[in-house]
Amino acid sequence: MEIPHSLLLRLKENENTARKFNEIEISILTILNFQDFLERLLLEIRDKFSIGYIWISIIEESAIAKQLHDIQDSELLSTSTAFVPKKRFLSVTKNSQKPLLANKNLEIFHALVPEIPTYEMGSIAIAPITLDGKIIGSINQADKDKDRFEPGIDTSLLEQLALKVSLCLSNVTAHEQLKFLAFHDPLTGLLNRGVMERILEREFQRAKRETPVYLAKPQ
Repeated sequence: MEIPHSLLLRLKENENTARKFNEIEISILTILNFQDFLERLLLEIRDKFSIGYIWISIIEESAIAKQLHDIQDSELLSTSTAFVPKKRFLSVTKNSQKPLLANKNLEIFHALVPEIPTYEMGSIAIAPITLDGKIIGSINQADKDKDRFEPGIDTSLLEQLALKVSLCLSNVTAHEQLKFLAFHDPLTGLLNRGVMERILEREFQRAKRETPVYLAKPQ
């Protein structure tokens, strides 16, 4: 029995999409800091899928919100990250861990959009991400085309990507916490004694090198 041409095209398209998702996964697997991880994720999705708009929404009360707020030198993240109160986020996403697609009544989703950009959305895809089993935000894609993310299309690959991102975020968070504890007192959050001693010794040696030496004039 001959396979219809339209079905062959759909299978080829799905295979190509799966390959791109796999490439994104490989690209982000070894990154162990928040800034590089999220920047790479956003750029990879945007470039591989020619997405009109790609950004992340983070629940303000989540475990990683503070670390992301502390990132000051990334123009990409500053314009592609929205911090949303937990109650409002869960209301918009219906507290679902499954991807959500919509192309009507999109005004409700404006709560998830960063303040700076202006998005002309015809359709949107929201993929919740988790940390330790709790929803902490979402990866969001939007397009001017209302059919791009029409409700009812298969979201299994998007769900898999969100799962992989969640697992990677868990690794990144653990690494960042270990790095913090290596240099800070866990109780006060201040630099620990070992780090302070190394800093003081380094500054003392630098001061010695840079302090001019004055030779006494002969009598």
